Amino acid sequence: MKKIIFTLTCMLIAVGCITSQAKVVEPVTKVKVKNEKEFMKALASNRVITVAKNTTLNLSKVLEDPALCNECNLVWVEEDYDHSQLSQFSTAASDYEFDGRMLTLMKLHNLTIEGEKNAEIVVNPRYAHVLNFEKCKGIRIKNLTLGHTEEGYCTGCVIGVSYSEDITIENCDLYGCGTYGIEARSTNGIEMKKSIIRDCSYGIMEIRDCKFVNFEKCDFIRNREFGLVCIGGDSQWIRFDECRWAQNNGNLFEIGVPIKLDGCEIHHPQWQTNKHKVKDLIEEQSPCQWLEDLKELPPRKDKIGPKK
Repeated sequence: MKKIIFTLTCMLIAVGCITSQAKVVEPVTKVKVKNEKEFMKALASNRVITVAKNTTLNLSKVLEDPALCNECNLVWVEEDYDHSQLSQFSTAASDYEFDGRMLTLMKLHNLTIEGEKNAEIVVNPRYAHVLNFEKCKGIRIKNLTLGHTEEGYCTGCVIGVSYSEDITIENCDLYGCGTYGIEARSTNGIEMKKSIIRDCSYGIMEIRDCKFVNFEKCDFIRNREFGLVCIGGDSQWIRFDECRWAQNNGNLFEIGVPIKLDGCEIHHPQWQTNKHKVKDLIEEQSPCQWLEDLKELPPRKDKIGPKK
């Protein structure tokens, strides 16, 4: 009898230990938004924010107005503010930029921003990122068109990510920025799937000191005019699966680290200009098509980009 009691006691202790060590699942709040103020007020960790059908959110309507920022609980960043101090916040900020303001999200986790049919997010300043993430984790951006109302130059990508982890961009259309569609720094785990980067004035992407970055079934179209795919620093495990390049202008790859291509289709007459520099850094896991033309891409069998 004592043996049975001892055994049961041990089992109860073990169950208690396992329960105490189990990860607490935080509740997720779902919010549908139809205007800029609703969107800003909804920004928080453990959220799914859905932009309503046929809605265009111009974030500058709130970001440029101190009173509205205060109403929406956004930190207002002055021109001479030490940006490094923003890391103390776990919130959203109206962040100063050269010709306006941009939305910077800091230390948020488990946040999904998605769109219903024909949903778009834009900003007015040419030199501001459309969305900027710092020290965030578990971010999902889905079924959205994102871009600038006016194309700029020198700075201002569509999606900026730094010191973050686990970022997914799916069925999105990124367009018309001052630099690149994506600028990523010191971030682990970036996945872009069935999305488009187009009409950006510096190139397609700039990746530095990032690990585990995967582009799957993405199209890169009409971007220009410097290095198009720029990857360097301590970046590792960078992969492109079934991606397509067409009608771009500039050096196709400016890379200082190995990358893998799997079944990609590349239309690019400028390819020969830098092939000798990077050929030893590219591994084709399955044959890719290299075509020196400016051919327009036909539609894919599987739909990519947001729902229209």
